[in-house]
Amino acid sequence: MTKIAAAMKHHDTQREPARDVLARIEAELCDIARAIDRNQAVIASAAAGLPNVAPSVLCAVQEADLLSQKVAGIADFIAACRDGLPRDLDIDAGAALAGVKLAGLRRRLASTDGSALADADTDFGDCDLF
Repeated sequence: MTKIAAAMKHHDTQREPARDVLARIEAELCDIARAIDRNQAVIASAAAGLPNVAPSVLCAVQEADLLSQKVAGIADFIAACRDGLPRDLDIDAGAALAGVKLAGLRRRLASTDGSALADADTDFGDCDLF
C-alpha cells in the first residue's frame, strides 16, 4: 500500500457538496495561472535585457505562457462541470485531502467557509541561486 493510499485509509470524513470542492480547486488553478503569468513576465523582462538570449530561454517563456493558458482552461472546464452537478451531490473531500502534501494548499482546499481561499502562500521557500 502506498503512503498516500495509507493516509487516505485513515482520514477524517469530510462530506460536503462536490460543487464547493470543485469551486476551491478552480480558485487554486486560477491562482496558479496568475502566478505563472507573473513569473513568465519576469523571465521575459530579464531575458530582454540580455545581449544573447539562448533559444531555450525563449522557449521557456513561451512554454510558461502556454502552461498558464492550459491551467486557466482546466479551471474553466472544472467550473463548467461544477455548474452541471446536482446541488445535493456530496463527496468525501477528506479522503482526497489526505494525499495533499503542501499544508497551505491542503488548508485552502479543506476550507468550507471560504476563509482560507484568500490565504495565498507568500512564502515560496528558500531561493537558491546556482
